[in-house]
Amino acid sequence: MTSSSETLEISGNELVHILRTPRHQYTSDGCVVLDCRPFLDFSLAHICESRNVNWNSMLRRRSKSSVVALEWLIPDKTLLSRLRSGGYCPVVVADERSRSVAELKSESVAQMLLTALQNEVHTQICFLQGGFEGFSEAFSELCYNSPRNQFSTVEPEPITTGRRTPSHDQDGPVELLPFLFLGSAVHSSRREALAAAGITAVLNVSSTCPNFYEGELQYLRLTVEDTLVADIRACFQTAIAFI
Repeated sequence: MTSSSETLEISGNELVHILRTPRHQYTSDGCVVLDCRPFLDFSLAHICESRNVNWNSMLRRRSKSSVVALEWLIPDKTLLSRLRSGGYCPVVVADERSRSVAELKSESVAQMLLTALQNEVHTQICFLQGGFEGFSEAFSELCYNSPRNQFSTVEPEPITTGRRTPSHDQDGPVELLPFLFLGSAVHSSRREALAAAGITAVLNVSSTCPNFYEGELQYLRLTVEDTLVADIRACFQTAIAFI
Protein backbone atom coordinates (compact mmCIF):
# COMPACT_ATOMS: atom_id res chain seq x y z
CA MET A 1 0.00 0.00 0.00
CA THR A 2 1.49 3.34 -1.03
CA SER A 3 1.88 6.28 1.32
CA SER A 4 -0.55 9.14 0.88
CA SER A 5 -2.06 11.98 2.88
CA GLU A 6 -5.44 11.39 1.21
CA THR A 7 -7.95 9.34 3.19
CA LEU A 8 -8.79 6.02 1.57
CA GLU A 9 -12.13 4.47 2.51
CA ILE A 10 -11.89 0.72 3.03
CA SER A 11 -14.41 -2.04 3.68
CA GLY A 12 -14.37 -4.58 6.47
CA ASN A 13 -13.08 -7.21 4.06
CA GLU A 14 -10.19 -4.97 3.06
CA LEU A 15 -9.30 -4.38 6.71
CA VAL A 16 -9.30 -8.13 7.33
CA HIS A 17 -6.85 -8.56 4.46
CA ILE A 18 -4.62 -5.83 5.93
CA LEU A 19 -4.74 -7.31 9.44
CA ARG A 20 -3.89 -10.78 8.17
CA THR A 21 -0.98 -9.64 6.04
CA PRO A 22 2.28 -10.78 7.70
CA ARG A 23 4.18 -7.83 9.14
CA HIS A 24 7.39 -8.78 7.36
CA GLN A 25 5.67 -7.82 4.10
CA TYR A 26 5.41 -4.21 5.28
CA THR A 27 8.20 -1.66 5.28
CA SER A 28 6.73 -0.38 8.58
CA ASP A 29 5.43 -2.05 11.74
CA GLY A 30 2.21 -2.81 9.91
CA CYS A 31 -1.30 -1.51 10.43
CA VAL A 32 -2.71 0.29 13.46
CA VAL A 33 -6.44 0.80 13.99
CA LEU A 34 -7.43 3.97 15.88
CA ASP A 35 -10.87 3.57 17.48
CA CYS A 36 -12.68 6.89 18.06
CA ARG A 37 -15.51 5.58 20.22
CA PRO A 38 -15.90 6.55 23.91
CA PHE A 39 -13.47 4.79 26.22
CA LEU A 40 -16.11 2.73 28.03
CA ASP A 41 -17.47 1.39 24.74
CA PHE A 42 -13.95 0.60 23.60
CA SER A 43 -13.09 -1.17 26.86
CA LEU A 44 -16.08 -3.49 26.46
CA ALA A 45 -15.45 -4.42 22.82
CA HIS A 46 -12.99 -3.45 20.10
CA ILE A 47 -11.02 -4.72 17.13
CA CYS A 48 -8.10 -6.76 18.43
CA GLU A 49 -4.93 -4.68 18.96
CA SER A 50 -6.71 -1.42 18.11
CA ARG A 51 -5.98 1.73 20.10
CA ASN A 52 -8.55 4.07 21.60
CA VAL A 53 -8.60 7.77 20.70
CA ASN A 54 -11.12 9.98 22.46
CA TRP A 55 -11.35 13.76 22.57
CA ASN A 56 -12.92 14.94 25.82
CA SER A 57 -15.56 17.63 25.23
CA MET A 58 -14.32 19.77 28.13
CA LEU A 59 -10.80 19.80 26.73
CA ARG A 60 -12.20 20.65 23.30
CA ARG A 61 -13.87 23.78 24.69
CA ARG A 62 -10.62 24.82 26.34
CA SER A 63 -8.58 24.62 23.16
CA LYS A 64 -7.68 28.07 21.83
CA SER A 65 -7.31 26.94 18.23
CA SER A 66 -9.77 25.55 15.71
CA VAL A 67 -7.06 23.11 14.61
CA VAL A 68 -6.70 20.13 16.93
CA ALA A 69 -3.17 18.83 17.32
CA LEU A 70 -2.55 15.10 17.16
CA GLU A 71 -0.93 15.14 20.61
CA TRP A 72 -4.22 16.30 22.14
CA LEU A 73 -6.00 13.27 20.73
CA ILE A 74 -3.23 10.76 21.41
CA PRO A 75 -1.64 11.25 24.86
CA ASP A 76 0.38 8.03 24.49
CA LYS A 77 3.77 9.50 23.57
CA THR A 78 5.14 6.23 22.20
CA LEU A 79 2.18 5.77 19.87
CA LEU A 80 2.30 9.43 18.88
CA SER A 81 6.00 9.22 18.04
CA ARG A 82 5.55 6.10 15.92
CA LEU A 83 2.68 7.69 14.03
CA ARG A 84 4.65 10.85 13.29
CA SER A 85 7.71 8.90 12.20
CA GLY A 86 5.72 6.74 9.78
CA GLY A 87 6.07 3.66 11.96
CA TYR A 88 2.61 2.41 10.97
CA CYS A 89 1.20 1.91 7.51
CA PRO A 90 -1.68 2.02 6.98
CA VAL A 91 -3.33 3.99 9.81
CA VAL A 92 -7.01 3.03 9.96
CA VAL A 93 -9.58 5.27 11.67
CA ALA A 94 -12.84 3.72 12.89
CA ASP A 95 -15.85 5.20 14.65
CA GLU A 96 -19.11 3.58 15.76
CA ARG A 97 -20.93 3.09 12.46
CA SER A 98 -20.30 5.85 9.87
CA ARG A 99 -20.42 4.52 6.32
CA SER A 100 -18.14 7.15 4.80
CA VAL A 101 -16.01 10.19 5.58
CA ALA A 102 -18.72 12.37 4.04
CA GLU A 103 -21.06 11.43 6.91
CA LEU A 104 -18.70 12.72 9.60
CA LYS A 105 -19.53 15.96 11.37
CA SER A 106 -16.72 18.49 11.61
CA GLU A 107 -16.74 18.30 15.43
CA SER A 108 -16.68 14.50 15.55
CA VAL A 109 -13.63 12.79 17.01
CA ALA A 110 -13.14 10.79 13.81
CA GLN A 111 -13.09 13.90 11.61
CA MET A 112 -10.73 15.78 13.93
CA LEU A 113 -8.43 12.76 14.04
CA LEU A 114 -8.42 12.40 10.26
CA THR A 115 -7.57 16.09 9.88
CA ALA A 116 -4.77 15.88 12.46
CA LEU A 117 -3.35 12.77 10.79
CA GLN A 118 -3.43 14.42 7.37
CA ASN A 119 -1.59 17.44 8.78
CA GLU A 120 1.06 15.57 10.76
CA VAL A 121 1.46 12.00 9.47
CA HIS A 122 2.98 11.05 6.12
CA THR A 123 1.59 7.58 5.55
CA GLN A 124 -1.53 5.96 4.14
CA ILE A 125 -4.60 6.99 6.14
CA CYS A 126 -7.75 4.88 5.84
CA PHE A 127 -11.31 5.14 7.12
CA LEU A 128 -13.26 1.98 7.97
CA GLN A 129 -16.66 2.00 6.28
CA GLY A 130 -19.41 0.96 8.70
CA GLY A 131 -17.19 1.51 11.72
CA PHE A 132 -16.73 -0.94 14.56
CA GLU A 133 -20.38 -1.93 14.54
CA GLY A 134 -20.32 -3.17 10.97
CA PHE A 135 -16.93 -4.82 11.33
CA SER A 136 -17.77 -6.64 14.56
CA GLU A 137 -20.99 -8.04 13.11
CA ALA A 138 -19.15 -9.55 10.15
CA PHE A 139 -15.83 -10.47 11.80
CA SER A 140 -16.50 -11.10 15.48
CA GLU A 141 -13.52 -13.47 15.64
CA LEU A 142 -11.21 -10.48 15.09
CA CYS A 143 -12.76 -8.50 17.94
CA TYR A 144 -12.24 -8.52 21.69
CA ASN A 145 -15.31 -8.70 23.94
CA SER A 146 -14.98 -8.11 27.66
CA PRO A 147 -16.50 -10.77 29.96
CA ARG A 148 -19.61 -9.37 31.62
CA ASN A 149 -18.39 -10.20 35.10
CA GLN A 150 -14.95 -8.65 34.62
CA PHE A 151 -15.56 -5.69 36.87
CA SER A 152 -17.31 -7.65 39.61
CA THR A 153 -14.24 -9.80 40.25
CA VAL A 154 -11.85 -6.93 40.88
CA GLU A 155 -10.60 -6.89 44.45
CA PRO A 156 -11.03 -3.54 46.23
CA GLU A 157 -7.86 -1.65 47.04
CA PRO A 158 -6.87 -1.34 50.69
CA ILE A 159 -8.25 1.80 52.26
CA THR A 160 -5.00 2.68 53.98
CA THR A 161 -1.32 1.93 53.80
CA GLY A 162 0.98 1.37 56.72
CA ARG A 163 1.54 5.12 56.90
CA ARG A 164 -0.60 7.76 58.56
CA THR A 165 -1.91 9.14 55.27
CA PRO A 166 -4.53 7.10 53.32
CA SER A 167 -3.24 5.62 50.06
CA HIS A 168 -5.37 7.95 47.92
CA ASP A 169 -3.66 10.95 49.54
CA GLN A 170 -0.12 9.81 48.77
CA ASP A 171 1.98 11.65 46.17
CA GLY A 172 -0.02 14.32 44.32
CA PRO A 173 -3.09 14.89 42.17
CA VAL A 174 -3.49 12.61 39.16
CA GLU A 175 -3.64 14.11 35.66
CA LEU A 176 -6.73 12.63 34.00
CA LEU A 177 -6.40 14.73 30.85
CA PRO A 178 -4.05 17.52 29.81
CA PHE A 179 -4.67 20.37 32.30
CA LEU A 180 -7.31 18.38 34.25
CA PHE A 181 -6.34 16.79 37.58
CA LEU A 182 -8.13 14.74 40.23
CA GLY A 183 -7.00 15.10 43.82
CA SER A 184 -8.07 14.89 47.44
CA ALA A 185 -8.52 17.47 50.19
CA VAL A 186 -4.97 16.75 51.33
CA HIS A 187 -3.63 17.43 47.83
CA SER A 188 -5.53 20.73 47.68
CA SER A 189 -3.75 21.88 50.86
CA ARG A 190 -0.26 21.39 49.41
CA ARG A 191 0.65 24.64 47.67
CA GLU A 192 3.96 23.34 46.30
CA ALA A 193 2.29 20.29 44.74
CA LEU A 194 -0.37 22.46 43.12
CA ALA A 195 2.27 24.81 41.74
CA ALA A 196 4.38 21.92 40.44
CA ALA A 197 1.39 20.61 38.50
CA GLY A 198 0.60 24.07 37.13
CA ILE A 199 -2.83 24.10 38.77
CA THR A 200 -4.42 27.57 38.86
CA ALA A 201 -8.06 26.70 39.61
CA VAL A 202 -9.71 24.29 42.04
CA LEU A 203 -13.20 22.81 41.88
CA ASN A 204 -14.01 22.08 45.52
CA VAL A 205 -16.86 19.56 45.88
CA SER A 206 -16.46 19.04 49.61
CA SER A 207 -18.74 20.34 52.33
CA THR A 208 -15.87 20.52 54.83
CA CYS A 209 -12.63 21.22 52.93
CA PRO A 210 -11.70 24.93 52.93
CA ASN A 211 -10.44 26.89 49.95
CA PHE A 212 -6.87 26.99 51.23
CA TYR A 213 -5.41 29.59 48.89
CA GLU A 214 -8.12 32.17 48.27
CA GLY A 215 -6.63 35.14 46.44
CA GLU A 216 -3.92 32.98 44.86
CA LEU A 217 -6.03 30.39 43.04
CA GLN A 218 -9.46 30.50 41.45
CA TYR A 219 -12.08 28.46 43.33
CA LEU A 220 -15.57 27.16 42.80
CA ARG A 221 -17.22 25.40 45.73
CA LEU A 222 -20.05 22.96 45.08
CA THR A 223 -21.21 21.55 48.39
CA VAL A 224 -21.74 17.82 47.92
CA GLU A 225 -22.13 15.38 50.79
CA ASP A 226 -19.91 12.30 50.50
CA THR A 227 -22.74 9.78 50.72
CA LEU A 228 -24.26 7.14 48.47
CA VAL A 229 -27.53 9.06 48.21
CA ALA A 230 -26.04 12.44 47.23
CA ASP A 231 -27.31 13.56 43.82
CA ILE A 232 -24.26 15.01 42.09
CA ARG A 233 -25.99 15.33 38.73
CA ALA A 234 -27.39 18.72 39.69
CA CYS A 235 -23.81 20.04 39.84
CA PHE A 236 -22.62 18.78 36.46
CA GLN A 237 -23.41 21.81 34.29
CA THR A 238 -21.96 24.30 36.77
CA ALA A 239 -18.82 22.20 37.19
CA ILE A 240 -18.35 21.73 33.44
CA ALA A 241 -18.74 25.46 32.81
CA PHE A 242 -16.07 26.20 35.42
CA ILE A 243 -13.65 23.63 34.02
